[in-house]
Amino acid sequence: MIDIKNIVGKHYQHPSTGEIKKVVYVGDNYVTLCDKSRCSICYTVDFLKFWEPYEASNASNTSDVSSDKVNHPSHYTWLKDLCGIEVIDITRHMDFNLGNSIKYILRSGHKKEEGYTDKQKTIEDLKKAIWYLNDEINMLEREN
Repeated sequence: MIDIKNIVGKHYQHPSTGEIKKVVYVGDNYVTLCDKSRCSICYTVDFLKFWEPYEASNASNTSDVSSDKVNHPSHYTWLKDLCGIEVIDITRHMDFNLGNSIKYILRSGHKKEEGYTDKQKTIEDLKKAIWYLNDEINMLEREN
């Protein structure tokens, strides 16, 4: 039997598809598995029933999602460690201005940029969020 709380960071393979993924999060009733291109969520019972441990030394063809600066930059994926979703999982269901506001709020305090202190970057992200909110308000006020 797998100790479900101690599997984060380990690789597993689906026996029927051959798919190899890394466990990046364990929730109460689900696990989040990621490979180079995408993440998926499995209910714990399905995971325990279908996925088999895969030796990490054999899993060199999978990518560490936490270091993928294009598809999964750390200033957006930090939320996954807390609740199993990335910022884009929320914002992709919103309109442009509201999605950008949420994006900047959720990344504030997490994005580093050369030439900025952490405080300066956080303030800049919060100002960007406010800009998009104000733009949305202005558009709504101009509607008849």
